[in-house]
Amino acid sequence: MNDDITNKENEEQRRYCFPAFGRLISLGDLFSFNEGGMSFEELLDKLEYRDYRESDDYRHYTKIISDTESFSIKKYSCQSNDKTECHLQDKTEYHKKRHYIHHSDKRDKSKEEIIWDDIKFENITEIQSLMFWGHKSIKNVYLPDGIVKICDSAFAWCEKLQHIRIPEGINEIPRRMFSGCKALINIKLPNSIKKIGEYAFSSCYKLQNINLPNCITEIPEGMLDGCKSIQELEIPEGIQKIGADAFCGCQKLQHIKIPNSIIEIPKALFCGCQSLQSINLPDGINKIGEYAFADCYKLQYIRIPEGVTEIPKSMMAGCRALKNIDLSNGIKKIGEDVFYNCSKLQQVKIPISITEIPRGMFSHCISIQKINIPECIREIGNSAFSVCEKMQYIELPNGIQKIGDYAFESCSNLRYIKLPSGITEISNGMFRNCSKLQEINLPNNIKRIGDSAFWQCFSLKKVFIPAEIIEISKEAFFNCVQLHDIILPDTVTNIGNNAFEYCQSLQSIRISESITEIPKSMLRCCFSIKNIYLPDNIKMIGEDAFANCESLNEIRIPADIQYDIPSSAFCGCSKLNRVLIPQNKKEFCPESIFPKETVNKIEFVYY
Repeated sequence: MNDDITNKENEEQRRYCFPAFGRLISLGDLFSFNEGGMSFEELLDKLEYRDYRESDDYRHYTKIISDTESFSIKKYSCQSNDKTECHLQDKTEYHKKRHYIHHSDKRDKSKEEIIWDDIKFENITEIQSLMFWGHKSIKNVYLPDGIVKICDSAFAWCEKLQHIRIPEGINEIPRRMFSGCKALINIKLPNSIKKIGEYAFSSCYKLQNINLPNCITEIPEGMLDGCKSIQELEIPEGIQKIGADAFCGCQKLQHIKIPNSIIEIPKALFCGCQSLQSINLPDGINKIGEYAFADCYKLQYIRIPEGVTEIPKSMMAGCRALKNIDLSNGIKKIGEDVFYNCSKLQQVKIPISITEIPRGMFSHCISIQKINIPECIREIGNSAFSVCEKMQYIELPNGIQKIGDYAFESCSNLRYIKLPSGITEISNGMFRNCSKLQEINLPNNIKRIGDSAFWQCFSLKKVFIPAEIIEISKEAFFNCVQLHDIILPDTVTNIGNNAFEYCQSLQSIRISESITEIPKSMLRCCFSIKNIYLPDNIKMIGEDAFANCESLNEIRIPADIQYDIPSSAFCGCSKLNRVLIPQNKKEFCPESIFPKETVNKIEFVYY
């Protein structure tokens, strides 16, 4: 065997080794390597003797031996760097005139590569893995009856492949065999096919027709993922299982019948099937996977079988034509974002068997006007009803104990809401941008108003702040332009930055005795406020705290103030004419605090 490498008697034959990146070299390797547009003979002349790959203590080599009529590919395994003791592991032989025939040797001068129009095989029984992977010129392939096996990804990403003949006798279409064959239009699978591998035809963008043989019992994961042109597909009755993503992205698929033998709809099965108008789920279905029907833009109705006990995450998200759906009382759990962006959904019956409305369940359902929430609900998740633009009022049962962040954000027509007595906080952004909300009563148990809770509630005029509240977070009432007055109870100990900024109609505010700090921009641009009473225990006033309060005419500096008041605190207070200063602040320097253009107009009075 050592002579296969070193025998001088074979000097009339040309010897070459080629790095094949961890696999036996194939014709596909040769053509992929052929970037310079050389003829077949020139290509062999240019190949150099190189290492194949390394693993553990062995170094592997591939050797090409070519003469005028044929060439053979041999794979060797050698210990360390010693090429004198090599063992032949595999051997593949081809005859250039009989086993591989090219009908054209023309050049595309713009790309400088050889274009092979047609490929035929004779006397070959197996197509190796990746053999023609990524070949960008193959258009037609004829596989003769002698072929019995095709390995993984054999023709993957042959972007110009339009037609292929698969002979009877082939039992399996392997994993990703035609993945990425963007020009493939039709394919006929022989009846001998018993198994199809994962993603076998994925991203075949132009594939319009494919027959599924009756012998197969499973449609694998991603089989037709991204096949944009398929309009109809008949699934044999013998199919027992369908894999995830099998029809994902089949944008033109309009109708499909699911066999009665199927008991599970897997993850993302019809995700992105933008033309799917209707689907009938068999009564035997007991499980549906996440994103199963997401982005089915034209799907108007779907019946959920009674055996289904869980509606999974994003199952119907983006179904823009869906108007009504009934959820049976057998459903015990609903996942996040189930109906997200179902823009025409108007009515949903929430089952009495669930206790939570999860995150984003009805987010961006812009056609919902009213929804009845059953007494069994204990929690509403983040953004559950955000951007329900037509919803005008909602009544929440008292059993609800928690409402998540941004639950009703951008419900731009919401005018009335009854909050449950059991909640203890108004969460972050809960009513953010609810521009029509005019009045709200906060339950007595509220301890905190979260960040941006009423941000840009333009119509909000009155808010009752309960006696138990402790914290009003940053931007809580930012840009509530019609809010007239607000009373902060003595329990409030913390106010966040920009809490009442741009409350342009705010005329008065009572700051509690428990507050020790006026935060940054707390009342900035409150144009209508005239008087502010600051309790003596205020120790710090932040930047821009009262900036641009154009109507402010009097301010009392707290007796316990300990830090320098920043020069921006009263910037833009053009009507300020009286400042009360404690007797213990004789060193008080007005010129460093108040604007130069107004300091001479202000009366400073010590108290």
